[in-house]
Amino acid sequence: MRSQSSSTLSTLRASKGAVSSGQRGRNYCRGDDVPGPYLTGTESMKLLTLIAASGALASAAHAADRMIPIEDIPWAVEAPGQPQRLGSVWGVRSKGPAGTYLRVPGHWEAPVHTHTADYRAIVIQGVWKHWPASGRKAAAPSLRPGSYWTQTARQWHADACISSSPCTILLINSEPYRTIVKGRK
Repeated sequence: MRSQSSSTLSTLRASKGAVSSGQRGRNYCRGDDVPGPYLTGTESMKLLTLIAASGALASAAHAADRMIPIEDIPWAVEAPGQPQRLGSVWGVRSKGPAGTYLRVPGHWEAPVHTHTADYRAIVIQGVWKHWPASGRKAAAPSLRPGSYWTQTARQWHADACISSSPCTILLINSEPYRTIVKGRK
């Protein structure tokens, strides 16, 4: 078995797109010679686990399989006079388990806010920053597509789309979810 594994590993190393020792920790698409912000194997597994868990939650809520192209998702205004839009993928976030896209324009920054439920988030498009109210935007990591974070309920934080292009994130909650902006009722 070991010789077969060694042989397979040698074949992979010799193939186009093999990772040199200086590039370990990053995944490169086969045939793509341009390095980029790809997920590591561990990060990919965490993301796939999250997506699988989310899919299981969605399957439990809906008996029939559904496929919804993103261009067919209905977008709703989150707050009157604000540019952010919400697109429901499954469930109703104000009532319980749900997956909801949040889309905002590039260079948009949310005021400090909190939520009534824990949530998980995945960046789908654009570059995002997320930081605690006691922190600084400049210190927050730049979250590119595929990046993931969690947020505990009732902890004040802020977010921003730092790319010039729009940002879309997937928000996943298990409990009823509402946003509360600091200083507003």
